[in-house]
Amino acid sequence: MSSMKESGIKVCCSSGTPSATGGCGDYSPVGKLVQLTASGPAAYYTRPKEGPLCNSSALIVVYDIFGIDILQTRRFADLLAERTHRRVVMPDFFRGRPWLLKNFPPKDGGEFVKWVETAGSWDVVSAVRYDWFVQV
Repeated sequence: MSSMKESGIKVCCSSGTPSATGGCGDYSPVGKLVQLTASGPAAYYTRPKEGPLCNSSALIVVYDIFGIDILQTRRFADLLAERTHRRVVMPDFFRGRPWLLKNFPPKDGGEFVKWVETAGSWDVVSAVRYDWFVQV
């Protein structure tokens, strides 16, 4: 497998500041947003564009504080699916309430800790079950 540099992928935050759309050129995500359960969280789901899946396994991506709507994060998931020939899912751990880019870096550590304590949700992980993968 070639390195990220060899495959033409730049470091997304080389300037130290994340971007909602930058760093990916004209990239269009391959995956789609899906609901993990009828009333549960959303997730970004992707798989290889071509060829068979490696097996019935899947990779669950745990990402940074900026959530699943960042283009670079979706591109990473798409690349991971393509390179491993597996399905990849990124649950919306923050349920649509990621840390806002405009608030980065955090000016007040207390504000950030409060956000972490209220926005993150490990119950989202329980929604990613084997039976969900059978459906997609």
